[in-house]
Formats: sequence, C-alpha cells, structure tokens
Amino acid sequence: MLSKEDMGNKLKELLADIDPRDNAAMDEAIRKSLSFLTENYNKFDAVAKELIDQMTDSLLAKAKENIDKMDDGFQKRQGERILKMASGSHQDSKILVQVLERRPDKKLEILDDTRETFIKGLQTILDLLLDVREKRQQGIVGFSKISLFYLCVDELLAAYHLTQHAFVNQAYSHIRSIFENLDKIGLFHQQPEWAEIWVSDKPEDRKKVRKELIPSKVRKKLGRKGYDPIYSMFSEMGPHGTFRGIQSRTARKINDSDEIPTIHFWIAGCPFEHNYVWLCSFLSYAVVHILLKIIYVYSEYLHDEELEKILDDTATEFEIFIKKHYVEWAKREGLETEPLEQDIEKLRGLRALLNRGI
Repeated sequence: MLSKEDMGNKLKELLADIDPRDNAAMDEAIRKSLSFLTENYNKFDAVAKELIDQMTDSLLAKAKENIDKMDDGFQKRQGERILKMASGSHQDSKILVQVLERRPDKKLEILDDTRETFIKGLQTILDLLLDVREKRQQGIVGFSKISLFYLCVDELLAAYHLTQHAFVNQAYSHIRSIFENLDKIGLFHQQPEWAEIWVSDKPEDRKKVRKELIPSKVRKKLGRKGYDPIYSMFSEMGPHGTFRGIQSRTARKINDSDEIPTIHFWIAGCPFEHNYVWLCSFLSYAVVHILLKIIYVYSEYLHDEELEKILDDTATEFEIFIKKHYVEWAKREGLETEPLEQDIEKLRGLRALLNRGI
C-alpha cells in the first residue's frame, strides 16, 4: 500500500535533476507525477487517495476555468475532451483496451464461483477430447466433429472472458455459436452425409449449405422444432442488434428537477447484477452441453466409470451454482422460480438426456 510520503518521494525523484528555470522540464516532471498518481491510484491508502482527489478536483476546476475563456475552436474542443476524460465523463481508449487484458476489478462471488467451475469444466472437456484424439478419427465426418468441438473450446474461452467483464452482447454471441456448433456436430453424427456436403467446395453444395444448414433447419433435421426460444434469445441479445440487446446495456434516469430523461449507455462492459447472473448461468449451461455432446458422440472411446462420475459431478455442481446464483437472485427480484427448480431436479438424470441425443 502506497502512502502520501510515496507521493512526495516520487515528485522529488522527478524534480531532482531539473533546473527550476526550465519551465518545459518542470511541466514534464509534474505531468509524469500526475500520471504516476493516476495509474497507481488503487494502490494508495485512504489518506493518500483523499489528497489525490483534492489535488485532482483543484486542477480540473482551474483547467475548466481556463478552457471556458477560450474561443470556440480545435484547441478548446480538444481541451474540453481532455477535461471530460480526466473527470470520467469521456472514454480513454487506452483504458478501454486494457479492460480485457486484466482480471475484472469487481469482487463478486458469482465471478469467483464461475471461474472455479468454468476452469474445472473446461479441463474435463479438454481431457475427454484428448482421449478422443488418441483414437483415430476417420474421414470427413471424424474431422468435422472433432474440429467443431475444438471451435467450441475457443468460443467458450471468448465467452468466459467477455462474461467476466460483462460484455453482454458479445458474450451472448459466442454462447450462441457454441449451441449452433453443437447442433451441427449432432447432425453430422446422426446423418454423416451432411458433413460431406458441409466441407464440399462444389457450387451446388455451397448453396445447399447456405440453405439447409442454417440453425433452424439443422434443428428440424435433428427431430426438434425449428424455433428454439433459448437460441432465439441468444441471437436477440447477441449479434442481431435488437432493441432488447441495447436495453441490456442502457439505463434511463429522470431527475426530479428535469422531466427530460437521461440515457446512460455503457461500453466496455455493463456490470448490472442481472447481466452477471444471466451470463454466468448460461456460460455454465454451455459447458454442461458441450460435455454431454462429447459423451453422446464419443462414448465408445471414453471410460464408463469416469463418465458416470463426470455426469454426477457436473449435475451436482450445476445445480448448486444455479440455485445459489440464479434462483436466489430471481427470488429477490420477485420472479417465479418453481418451474426452474423443477427443471434443475431433472439434471440429476443427465444420462437420460444422452439417450435423447442432446
């Protein structure tokens, strides 16, 4: 933890070899000192933070006073942007780029639990796919299925990182892709001729792929309804640019003194509680479905005793996670939870889901 003494020592260090008459060098030293305070703000103790806040407020007020006196033009507008950036009302591209380069700043139990269950589930997926890879996968069908499973792994990783930072629409887009790929795997497993068409570069086959391998028709070929409400929700919340998707990252506020509402629009993540609850739950749901699909497609290559344990552990962990984070949240929000709780109970029979070719 840094203190106000560290603030002073840093400034002394920067000013040590500078001629006080060199205004340019003095300005640069002060700029570096402010950058040090800004970049390390969270490392300072409470006393130092209060002092930094006071200094910042004073500097911003003086800067605003000077900018307001300027005639409208490029320099004034540039100054206004810098001032708003410093006060937090304008985005800094460097900070936005860093968002996905680090662990989330928010300390939430749901994020910690998601990380733990995700890493465990992902490792199980990788372990099972290793067992499959060590058995020769023959022909186009074999290649198609295993390659799509590994595509799902990358989609999972992208969805996980986006979820941890509440990139709502982008996370839903990757989760959607997982279920789309899993349906293709199921189709190629049941009807191998479609894998042959899928990889073909013949113009007539490419046209057939565009027409017959769209998600709704793949579902029908698998014996399900063309319309899937969950997939439709992923599409609506993710890549389709719908109003509902925009609502997930905006808030409307009406001030008592002003009848005109203010619309707040989040970028680089929208950390509403319900966004974390839904995204983390569906990410866990996707992990479960990938595991089930691997077991369904490759059961002959896998160890029966291990599979029984995986199914039991997966059902138990998913049930605990959903009840703890989704059901409890839904109850607090006054939502009906009994149907969901009944569905969760059915997860204890994951083996039955395999028989349906999930």
